[in-house]
Amino acid sequence: MHEGAHQKLFDLAITHDLLNVESDRCPPFHPPWTPKGHLWPLEQALAACHAYVCLARFHHDLGSTASTHQLGAESLLLVASERSKILGKWLLDKGDHLGADASRLLDSLIGRRPRNSPAMSSPSGDLAPTDYVIETQLVFRRCGSPGRVLVGRSSSPPQLYWVSDDAAALLTALERKPIDQIIGEFAQRWHVQRFNAAQRLTEILSDLYASGLVTVRDTASDGPPSHYRC
Repeated sequence: MHEGAHQKLFDLAITHDLLNVESDRCPPFHPPWTPKGHLWPLEQALAACHAYVCLARFHHDLGSTASTHQLGAESLLLVASERSKILGKWLLDKGDHLGADASRLLDSLIGRRPRNSPAMSSPSGDLAPTDYVIETQLVFRRCGSPGRVLVGRSSSPPQLYWVSDDAAALLTALERKPIDQIIGEFAQRWHVQRFNAAQRLTEILSDLYASGLVTVRDTASDGPPSHYRC
């Protein structure tokens, strides 16, 4: 079950944004149950948290049948709950280094999102006027994954991202249209009011910014036109 949980997380990592461009800069985690100097990178800590939460849930569901005698002193089920809490607490402070989908995953696993979660705020910190920029040419391909689009960015080495249909449509629109026009089009696409469309687009842009697909250029000091507001 432990290894199966890891495999599931690796499958999620292929099609979701668990990490971002800041992940490699995250300071490592020291598991207190390991020797001094034994450090885990962010992705290992996230995988361990996911696995221990699964094991803790399994242990809970076993109930009275999972006695210490039956499990054995070395069973990870006996320590899964405590270790998942330690890992979860550490990850909650690493929102700047986690992708938006990792924040949602932690919310499902431990009931809380990390502080500074990209899914909770826009790239500029509020709804201030912002110019969203795509700096390199993007290529889009559908590869049989429902609701997901593979995006390639011209770089060395090439970079690949899985994004939602809406995110792909937004990226395509940003290459040739102002935000003001895009908001109106998405309001029609989603059959919602313009304000609601702007809120949803801000969340998508925040995810795209966290993954590095778009960058932002603050234009507040230049008196930006209204079509830069989202």
